[in-house]
Amino acid sequence: RRSSPRHHLSCISRISTMQSVAVFVVALVVQNVFGLPLHPAQSQLPSLVIFVATNGSDSNTGTEQAPLATLEAAVEILRAKRNVTAPGSRPSDPAAIFLRSGSYNIGSAVTLDSRDSFLTIETYPSDVAAKQPLATINTAAPITGWRVDTPSGWLEADVPANVPNFTQLFVNGRRQQRARIPNVANRTGPGRGLISDTLRWAKPLAPCSHTCPDVDKLGVVFQDTDIKPSWHNLNDVQLLFFHSWTATWHTVGSVFPDNATVLFKNKGKTAIGQFSSQGGRRYIVENVLEGLDAPGEWYFDTVDRVVKYIQEPEDLLEGGIDAFAPVTETALLVQGTATAPVVGVTLRALSFQHGSEGGSREGSRPDSGHVQLEYANNTVITGCEVARVGVHGVVVSDGVYGLSILNSYIHDVGGDGISMLASDSRDVLINNTVVNDTGKIFMWQPAGIRVRGAHNIVVTHNRVGNGPYGGILVGWETGVTPPTTVPYTFVFTVQHNIVHDYGLGILSDFGGIYVSSYDNTCFFANKSTCALPTLVDHNLVTGGRHYNYGSEGFYTDEQVSWTTVTNNLFHDIGDAGIYFHCGKSHWASNNILAYNAQQAHGAYFKSCNAGGNPTWPNIPHGFTFTRNIAYVDAGTPGQQLSTDSDYRATIFDNNTYFTPNQRLALQFPERTTWNQWRATGNDTHSVMGDPQFVDPAHGNFDLKPSSPAIALGFVPLDLSNAGPHGNPFV
Repeated sequence: RRSSPRHHLSCISRISTMQSVAVFVVALVVQNVFGLPLHPAQSQLPSLVIFVATNGSDSNTGTEQAPLATLEAAVEILRAKRNVTAPGSRPSDPAAIFLRSGSYNIGSAVTLDSRDSFLTIETYPSDVAAKQPLATINTAAPITGWRVDTPSGWLEADVPANVPNFTQLFVNGRRQQRARIPNVANRTGPGRGLISDTLRWAKPLAPCSHTCPDVDKLGVVFQDTDIKPSWHNLNDVQLLFFHSWTATWHTVGSVFPDNATVLFKNKGKTAIGQFSSQGGRRYIVENVLEGLDAPGEWYFDTVDRVVKYIQEPEDLLEGGIDAFAPVTETALLVQGTATAPVVGVTLRALSFQHGSEGGSREGSRPDSGHVQLEYANNTVITGCEVARVGVHGVVVSDGVYGLSILNSYIHDVGGDGISMLASDSRDVLINNTVVNDTGKIFMWQPAGIRVRGAHNIVVTHNRVGNGPYGGILVGWETGVTPPTTVPYTFVFTVQHNIVHDYGLGILSDFGGIYVSSYDNTCFFANKSTCALPTLVDHNLVTGGRHYNYGSEGFYTDEQVSWTTVTNNLFHDIGDAGIYFHCGKSHWASNNILAYNAQQAHGAYFKSCNAGGNPTWPNIPHGFTFTRNIAYVDAGTPGQQLSTDSDYRATIFDNNTYFTPNQRLALQFPERTTWNQWRATGNDTHSVMGDPQFVDPAHGNFDLKPSSPAIALGFVPLDLSNAGPHGNPFV
């Protein structure tokens, strides 16, 4: 038996240790970790450079000796100097803006268009070489003038009239919790306190099961006196309802205590009751003064314009309150047009912090990012941080061709870490980047990294974790023309990544790596297949946990077809290691599935079934499952290696199956025994025997030379190259 239920961390740690020695030393010899020369004076700088410093002035000339004070002024001066003031024009010469280390507050987004092409914006290289803090673009208003409120003992401060209403507060660098009911028992650990620390609604307004009338989008019946009409500023109170794969915000409109009914201010997107069992009827109350009762909680009274805050012990140790309220959702917008795109912008060694969520939490998910690209070609974002923001970290919209996001750190964001929202993107590389702690506000299928596109979308050497849903989401678009030749070109490549601690027990129905079409487009178009050719190779996926069902390792959905899953390790996952939910031309080979199905009713491998498929059984299906290792020890008697699903047009062979747990009686597809399953012509050359891992209980899945899996053609996995190498932030 394993020594710890979180043994997957030892595997990540072991990989990280191997990465961090040789790679980092070489990086120091050649260049510093931001990709900047160690000696900036020896590099070839653009002939036109504008300098910005926190002690500068916009009346200066922008030289190193007389720097400007703002990024906005630097952009305007460069346009004039490059003689590109006319909209739609584009310079031919490169230019740069160097920002000295420090914080630069902006009240609205800095916008770059075609006139700003071939521009590099970066922290001054000598400041980076001296390990000074990065230049920080800060889109928040400082909250100052704190005083002690008597007799409560809370701190409170007046909010200036020119500061818009806000729903996030950061104190001493920490995102703090809006006053809520019930309190959060565990604010930073798995589930963020949302698993058990919720209320339960009683019933929908109109009875329903899965398919609900529109009236159930207008409110809900609560239990007892959980919601009170006497609450202070009642119409500022917000409710977060958990469904299956989503959670939605609703602002209180009216409360009727006689029949325990709350009506929302606005009609919701999802009917309350549509996913009552999958969501557990859970909800929480936020922004309620009567819930302000725990350290770290705060409340903004929008009528009196006063913010109230209960100090944490850390605040006292840090010597005071340094508080910021985000007021601007987008800090930097690189926005061209279809006829005049922005070309050749580079953002290097910058920090973008404290972005708002756009003024409303209602609806599904935002379309905006704190850094946003639209009609931009050959863009590079390298060595940058995006943190403590309310919307997505980085958004890629229409017309983006040629984009590299490298060596960066995106964390503590309201939606996706990186979100590609357009299906026309081409030649995109997301590499060596850490994405952590996503979906802090918007839980409409939030992702660490979400990619769409038409050609050559590569996600490699990243680390993604600690979000309430999937890790890396691929597709959510109409499929392409199915390949006609072999080998075929992959649209998406997901390779050498680490995906860990995803789901957190909050939502359901997702994968660490999840490939899907969008909104049943394959069903409604009556396609015979939905091709999204995707390679998933040499990834480590671990620590997935769902609330009700479906935390998979790798997952295809909505009839997606043409995926290749090779050389991956899927372990310590709540449900299946691999789930091909219909579609055809899938291939899974040389993968390790170990310690999966950790939550009730799980399986190691799942295939096509009627769930969510309106044309069942007339549906594309078929896959190959060869040279894989399934190491079963979930502690559930009668453990299924696979669900009782559709195994037409499938090939199983040369696999190794084993359980060290003598209490388990393994069930094979269609609930067969080992001998019954092989009698169907499947797994003819496969074996039931110990694969001989070195130390699986402690996360070491290396194979001993005598392993029977090697004799069947399994190639031992080398995941030492997985995840980021020399990322400057970790």
